[in-house]
Amino acid sequence: MLKSIGFIVDGNRRWARKRGLPKMEGHRQGFNKVMNVVDFFLERSPEKVERIAFYLFSTENWKREEYEVNYLMNLAYEMAKEKMMTYISKGVKFVHLGRREPLPEKVLSVLDELVEKSKDGDKLTVELAINYGGRQEIVDAVNKIIQKVREGEIPADTPINTDLIAHFLYDRELADVDLIVRTSGEMRLSNFLLWQSAYAEFIFLPMHWPDINDNVLLQIIDEYNHRQRRFGK
Repeated sequence: MLKSIGFIVDGNRRWARKRGLPKMEGHRQGFNKVMNVVDFFLERSPEKVERIAFYLFSTENWKREEYEVNYLMNLAYEMAKEKMMTYISKGVKFVHLGRREPLPEKVLSVLDELVEKSKDGDKLTVELAINYGGRQEIVDAVNKIIQKVREGEIPADTPINTDLIAHFLYDRELADVDLIVRTSGEMRLSNFLLWQSAYAEFIFLPMHWPDINDNVLLQIIDEYNHRQRRFGK
């Protein structure tokens, strides 16, 4: 049964370029589409999906031009402040995945507010991967364990195992994802949910992210339901 999905949001700039629009408009349409997908899983999905994660800004995206990074940070702030807050009353719980630094203070502030105010949501959990990297998440988890050992909170002879590392990931409740979906024809993870996708199914779509719609999401669910998951058996 499909319970959790990770979306690699890809192709916003190519979507805009194809239409002769500024690439910043592609990013705006991409953020709007994120909320449309949330609406789908809240209201129209035939499956009771409990958790969806969106890869919105990676730790590598800081390499982009400064004006584009600034636009994305302002857009993330605007979407969280003006749109996502309205979903709290619908029972959506928001979680931030990623490192806090070097995110701008205003972005951190609104993310913290969003996470705190939505913590009791029980209809759908939405994971916002902003300044996120899968390798970095694992490194951060290991460093947290080392710190806890030094502080005496974890005995020094405690064996390192998957359960211990998973406990110190950005969101210990995310666990394993069932399905990873990537748009825009690319066929790679790009450092997204490396730990949690160990046994995930993958669907790669040729369309750009802003073109995703209800029919495509229904096809994704149907495709997943026709796959056989063996988990090594």
